[in-house]
Amino acid sequence: MIIEEIAASIIAAAAMAAGGLALRKRRVLTMRYRAMMNRFFYSERIVNELMFSSDRTEPSNDAFIRYRDIAEGNLYPGQGIEVPVRHGKETKTFLLPYAEIVNFIDRPQSRITIVRPDHIPQRYPADALTARTRPSLNAYLDRPAKRAQTYNDRILCMKSLRAKGPDTYSCELTQSDFLDVVRTNLTLDHPLEGGFRETLRGMDAARAEGKLPLLEDSLLMNFIGVSAVWCMDRGSGAPEERFRYYLKCRQSGMSVYSGMLGTASGYANPPAGDRFDSDDLMQFMRSEMLREFDEETGYGSYARSKGYSLEDERYIKVIPLALTREFARGGCPQFFFLIVTPYIGDREFAGYFKQSIDGRNEFRDDLLSNRSAHPLSPETFANLLYARRYVQQSEKLGFIRL
Repeated sequence: MIIEEIAASIIAAAAMAAGGLALRKRRVLTMRYRAMMNRFFYSERIVNELMFSSDRTEPSNDAFIRYRDIAEGNLYPGQGIEVPVRHGKETKTFLLPYAEIVNFIDRPQSRITIVRPDHIPQRYPADALTARTRPSLNAYLDRPAKRAQTYNDRILCMKSLRAKGPDTYSCELTQSDFLDVVRTNLTLDHPLEGGFRETLRGMDAARAEGKLPLLEDSLLMNFIGVSAVWCMDRGSGAPEERFRYYLKCRQSGMSVYSGMLGTASGYANPPAGDRFDSDDLMQFMRSEMLREFDEETGYGSYARSKGYSLEDERYIKVIPLALTREFARGGCPQFFFLIVTPYIGDREFAGYFKQSIDGRNEFRDDLLSNRSAHPLSPETFANLLYARRYVQQSEKLGFIRL
């Protein structure tokens, strides 16, 4: 730690001499150096700086999704979530590229029931749409990195979501192939066959007069995503150092947010036998979040070595934060969670991560990546803000305090 502090001070001093950087820029530079010294887990102090210095223009547009246009509010104007954030004496307002549907922090009693939990129909794009999106799918698969990360699994999708009362919703679920998710939600800004720069996003927006269309009106498959901030309590010390967060750089070629700091997240899969155990959607989403968490981190094996299981709520808390719709991928439903577990250090955790099902497929874990600065993905940034709001809910602040 002493060596790291000396090196951080040298870097900050060199920055001052070279360019007379402002205090905030020097602090960010020091924070980035400290972040580079972590392999898996970041102190709350580092996470605070990463969040407050976050550049919302990351990532840039690509051939398939107009990320920057969405981040800058040029698509779905006026429909994002504005979040005031205070760090020290500074305040910024961030615009999250999501529409909030259910806030479980404010209304934890909210319930989402599944229409026909005993049957999940298969859904595919209309034949005409399949033909028009074939060039988009081919262009996606022509990129070796994308092709390497593409598996044609069955994906759980949401066809409709309707409010039945103040805290009661019902949803219709379908299932589709991942390749049909690619040709709709993951390539929706790629020009379609037979039109001049016509895109699926444009066709969807035209149906809703430029706004995000209702799920039942959307042409997209609208897969269900799950994401969780993983936080641990070391048990002592100042809060800025006591609490640790899992962050890891995503592999190149991932469907979204390649090369950015991510957390445990993924697509929900249909249940075994295409039948749910109950009509409570959140019960199933919790189990899917735990599945993704285990597959990408290997925490289940670690828990068993300590004498407990992933389902043991004495040790592992899975807290629902929000159901949103993500603008980048055309309004797909995105569930945010907070996972709280006992503390584990980088060195002890490394072996379980290496043995996990998907950890190294999803995240980079090499010396260069571990010693490089990476921006937070928009998904992880939004999830972190919701997690902080959950922690601070009793304080009734008009902003999120970092």
